[in-house]
Amino acid sequence: MIALFSTLNIQMHKQEKLKWWSVLFIHCYHGISTFLNYPSTGLTNDTHHF
Repeated sequence: MIALFSTLNIQMHKQEKLKWWSVLFIHCYHGISTFLNYPSTGLTNDTHHF
């Protein structure tokens, strides 16, 4: 039971790291896309809130 919990905990930790990286990537991508499409910032800013 404890072994199962520890493996589950490791899996969750990996997933958290992956989630964090994906959020970071989305933020960077969004920043770049807003920089490139400067006129449409008002529209995109409302849809991306983490």
